[in-house]
Amino acid sequence: MSLEPCTPTFPSLPTELLILILSYLPVVELWAVQRTCRRIHNIVAESAHLQYVLRTQINGVDDLFPPDRPFSERLELLRRHEKAWSNLQLKPFHEFASPRLDRHFLQDGYIIYNRIAESLQYGYVDLLSAAPEEELRWVHISKEELRHPLCVVFAVDHNLAVVLRAQQVGPGSLLKLTSLDFTKGTPHPLSSKPTVQLPSNTVVDVAYAEAEILGDYVLTTVMSGRDVCCFYLVSWKSGAVTLLRDIELSNSWRPLWLPRLVDIDGSLIMLANCTKNSLEICRLELAASQEPRLHTVCFLELPTLEPYAFVVVSRVEKEWVPTSSHGARSQQQLPRKRIVPFRSSKVRTIGLLIEHEMRTASVRVLPSCWMTVSIAALQSAISCRSSDTDTDDAGDTAVCTLLWPDWGPAATRVFLGSQGGRVPKPAGPFWIASFSPLVIRDYDQLRMRSTTEEDASSSRPLFGPRLFGPPVFKSTEVLGEHWAEGKVETHLPYRDLVARELYCLGIVADREWVIRISVRESEGLYYHVYHVG
Repeated sequence: MSLEPCTPTFPSLPTELLILILSYLPVVELWAVQRTCRRIHNIVAESAHLQYVLRTQINGVDDLFPPDRPFSERLELLRRHEKAWSNLQLKPFHEFASPRLDRHFLQDGYIIYNRIAESLQYGYVDLLSAAPEEELRWVHISKEELRHPLCVVFAVDHNLAVVLRAQQVGPGSLLKLTSLDFTKGTPHPLSSKPTVQLPSNTVVDVAYAEAEILGDYVLTTVMSGRDVCCFYLVSWKSGAVTLLRDIELSNSWRPLWLPRLVDIDGSLIMLANCTKNSLEICRLELAASQEPRLHTVCFLELPTLEPYAFVVVSRVEKEWVPTSSHGARSQQQLPRKRIVPFRSSKVRTIGLLIEHEMRTASVRVLPSCWMTVSIAALQSAISCRSSDTDTDDAGDTAVCTLLWPDWGPAATRVFLGSQGGRVPKPAGPFWIASFSPLVIRDYDQLRMRSTTEEDASSSRPLFGPRLFGPPVFKSTEVLGEHWAEGKVETHLPYRDLVARELYCLGIVADREWVIRISVRESEGLYYHVYHVG
């Protein structure tokens, strides 16, 4: 009798090989495969490597630890970080007063301010090089030669500050973009052409300008007094300028809206195209052999409007995410005493402030609404629709339009805008939904699902008592006469953490730090800095 060789099954492979294979799976598939048999389940549960893969994907983070740091230590630090947010463990770190004209924000452990002035003025303090209760050592940058800044953006992972400014020339203006060393305010050492001029034939009487840093490029939006909106891509290293697209606006539209480009994940760009009552999703193509190109992927229809109603996307908010490809800061930066252990790997949600007008016999401004969009749900809807797209007569892929019922209700949550101009603010992976009392909102379905499954499989919470409430799946209904159906219903799930003892004027936050803003009679605005953990 001949014996045929036995082919090994997947569960019978050596444990080390199984861990290696499983570490490449997306988190949803890793959850599914661990239910196939007891051995796979035990391997996933007992492997610090696989648990770390799960936790980093669930939280959407990368770490900046040395490669030889054991996975068991990384996992423990990540669990402490999760526990700190779940229990809202805020450790007082420092306090400071600030003039009312300063706008503060956080990037990678730096508090940065940008002062509204005739010339460029900004400053920063490195929280990772300061000790608790130690006097903060501010670095102030003032550049008198850079006058009339229209927009200043920062990317501390590139040690970069970008200034977009208008220089008056005759009846119009020249628009110039300058790349600076963030820590010193000098021309950036990696930039061969620190100051570049945008094409002047379309930039006259600049009405609006904004910029966003995407790795080695700066995505720039400029609207001129000639009713033309131009989108440029500028290489801050080489100085090359590419006109991605220009849009002509009629006089009847110019006071009403401004097209906005918003980076979603480094390659997908969202254009708020209000003339079509839609969001245009574009792909930014950066091939080495050709000029950058903005290619339309699809249109996402917004809720259908009445004939005389118009929509305006007036504001966009999202978490700051580093775009440096190698993760570490530029070698030109000053050394820091500590490192940020975890940083966001991608944007998970974005927020849009949407305003409407009714133009009948008279113009009526209607209440605004706030729309939170899940990037994962949006990308899922796009990929499903793109799989069955048609081609036109020339053989090119036809650009599809996703109707609002096919993507909007499941991928968004819409609320009426709050009074006083208050809009939600990103706080790392979460959103500050209210300041008094403090309400932290989590829209991430992956994180909510993992929390629910962990609690269901254990008699006690994995990280101690949780302050986050249960997920809210019930639809939110917002009424409005400007919508064709008279209302909009959305049901993107969320959960809230309510800190009833914390009341404040405002909050600035990221994954590691929370700055609570209050008012003192003698000192004006006062900032209370807390470390999460």
